[in-house]
Amino acid sequence: MFEKIIAHNNDEITFNANHAFVTMSSYQVKNLIGKNSFEIIPESQELIIKNILDNYEKPDEVVVVKQNGFTLTVELQAKVIPRSKKCEYWQ
Repeated sequence: MFEKIIAHNNDEITFNANHAFVTMSSYQVKNLIGKNSFEIIPESQELIIKNILDNYEKPDEVVVVKQNGFTLTVELQAKVIPRSKKCEYWQ
């Protein structure tokens, strides 16, 4: 899978990320879990919230702040995915 995925709840608290995202961002999964997702993409918070509320699912360019403080411009596509009450983690 080439897509980088970070999953968060309604409060923007990260509960999982796939290997591609971890590699790109230089975070470890254990350092992402419990972190506010918007700390990683601080400049794009309003745009992402607007896209989610509008059900807009096309890509936008955003700046990701890597764990080392460097930034990276990426194409982000926000999508709401309903989950079961059971918490599922990816390997």
